[in-house]
Amino acid sequence: EYGPRADGVDADAVLAAAEEVGISPEAIRTSLALERLGPTAEPASMDRLVGAREVAAERTVVFEADDAFERLDHWLTKGHHLRREQRAGLNGQWRRRGDVAATVARGVKSVAGEAGLSTVRLISAQVSPIDADRSIIRIVADRSAGRTMAIGAAGTLSVLSVGGAIAIATAIPPLAVVGVPGLAAAGATTVGSKRSSTKLSRELVRLLDLIDDGSRPRTIGRRRHRSRH
Repeated sequence: EYGPRADGVDADAVLAAAEEVGISPEAIRTSLALERLGPTAEPASMDRLVGAREVAAERTVVFEADDAFERLDHWLTKGHHLRREQRAGLNGQWRRRGDVAATVARGVKSVAGEAGLSTVRLISAQVSPIDADRSIIRIVADRSAGRTMAIGAAGTLSVLSVGGAIAIATAIPPLAVVGVPGLAAAGATTVGSKRSSTKLSRELVRLLDLIDDGSRPRTIGRRRHRSRH
């Protein structure tokens, strides 16, 4: 809706007040669109070590809201082999497909270095209209399962390594705690998880670039074609 109210805010009144003080109506409409999307998840203390639980990206696109949602849905289902599970207005959720066709397509793209978002278990997205021609898309990738596994694995490796180091140190005092392989493995696990988070963030931005550009997903055996209204 572009109408008078958005989440309890009288948009027309806000726009009128903004014009009186010389604030751009476009900026107000964008702010109202962001207000409809709501806040993103707050950073957690472990994010610096293993990356965020939820990775989000958003973009203003020059498409009407329903059109923007359909383009996003087409990319996630055809380009990244996800299955849309829910749609409520301009909100949706997509999950990783487990069928043979999707598995084969993921394998082919992985070999080509184009795995993209097909390995993400859950994607949520919202589209919020700014006006009749522009919208904001927000995509959120849930990586909580992989993040939890990384934290658990790193913790286990650390405990085992420290325990082993203490046991060895009792027999060979100054030499044991230097260069314990398990601690290095724990560090590698957390670094790998954080890199995965960064890579996922870049992939979301890339997807928004493609939607904004008007591109369509390339399927096996077909060339990519472009469409822009």
